[in-house]
This record gives sequence, C-alpha cells and structure tokens, in this order.
Amino acid sequence: MVVDYLETQLREDGLIFGALSIADLSIVSYFRTAFFAHHAIDAERWLRTAALVGCVQAMPAIQKLARQEDCMLRLPLAKQRGALIAAGAPLSSETMGTRRGRCCRVLRDWP
Repeated sequence: MVVDYLETQLREDGLIFGALSIADLSIVSYFRTAFFAHHAIDAERWLRTAALVGCVQAMPAIQKLARQEDCMLRLPLAKQRGALIAAGAPLSSETMGTRRGRCCRVLRDWP
C-alpha cells in the first residue's frame, strides 16, 4: 500500500523538509480529498502520515481554505460561486466557467 511506503519516508515530527513545502501539500491534498468521501487516516497504523496531515491541516491558511471548501462542498455547481463569495473567497469578478468544455491551447497545439 502506498501509505505504508510513505510512512517509511516521513519524519516523525510532521513536515517533510521542516518547513511547509509543495511536497507536504501534495500529500495532504490527497487526504483532504479522501476526507470528502468520509475517509480518515488510521493514526495508529500510520503515525507519521497522520502527523503530517494533522500538522498541515492545523495551519491557519489551510483551515481558511478548508472552510471555503466546506461551505460549497455539497452544493449544486450553480450555487458554489455564490457560497464561495459569501465565505470571503478571493474570486475573479467573472467566472471563467462555461457549459461547454474548452481545450487547453497547449494541448490543442500539441504535435
């Protein structure tokens, strides 16, 4: 299992390199997404991984983002923008979303 391997690579005290990095965020974002499906990490089995997740999730900036996610998590797509604005999320004045998908220019120009 991936988490078994991860457990052998993590520090005991939380953050991977001692200060918050993209490495920490990339791992913790997986567990945040799993949380949406009502999955919680087994802290007894994966002590170091749970420490990392807990350390990052306790940070004020991450808690602020989590509150914004939580406010719109189970809303229909049409209501999510309004909920995020009400929660103080820094959104653009206009949405870039459309009913029809758009191809990324990089992919469109790919040989």
